[in-house]
Amino acid sequence: MQDGIRSSRQSLRIRLRCEATIVEATGTYRGETIDIGPSGCRLALPTRWPIGAVLDARISSVLIARPLTLRATVVWVSPATPWTHGLAYRPGSVSEGGRWFDALTSANPELLSHGRVPDRIDLDQRLVVAPDEDLGRELATYEAEVLHHARQGATVRELRARLAGDWSASKRALLGLIDRGALSLDQAGEPAGPGGALDLSGQPGAARGARHRS
Repeated sequence: MQDGIRSSRQSLRIRLRCEATIVEATGTYRGETIDIGPSGCRLALPTRWPIGAVLDARISSVLIARPLTLRATVVWVSPATPWTHGLAYRPGSVSEGGRWFDALTSANPELLSHGRVPDRIDLDQRLVVAPDEDLGRELATYEAEVLHHARQGATVRELRARLAGDWSASKRALLGLIDRGALSLDQAGEPAGPGGALDLSGQPGAARGARHRS
């Protein structure tokens, strides 16, 4: 197993509320993004779609003139209202999603400047859960699993060992929870040596989690 993880452009997300319209045979549904990246987004909608549903979406922001039109697959849904959906862009839409995201962040570089997630995380840092009683209402499956272990006092190293079966998805959930302020990290006792940290600095300027409303 790799001791270090590098962030990638594909996993980068920024907090940005954009208008979102879903057009289906049953009607038109309007919602908004919670966060968005080059290959997926988190979307709040008035109707619940099942995992695996393929949606045609139009996303627009006042920060960029051109809207993003795409097709995406629902990969997770919150267990209760408000219905929060995790969308992964379909292969035919990933390139367009990446171009739109690049244009958005190039025109508004401040969107990338205020992340909560550090470039490196010491594997022996302990996870601390924020005292938020309503946190579980919008959790995806992997987020709920990460929080379960965090409540048991797991370190990042222990979390990685327990969720090794699907660490890629669990790592994204971990970073997303840190970004949202649902999790924090205690202070490492000693500087991490080789193999003792998650290296998240793969892309220059890849800070996560700026909070903006379009």
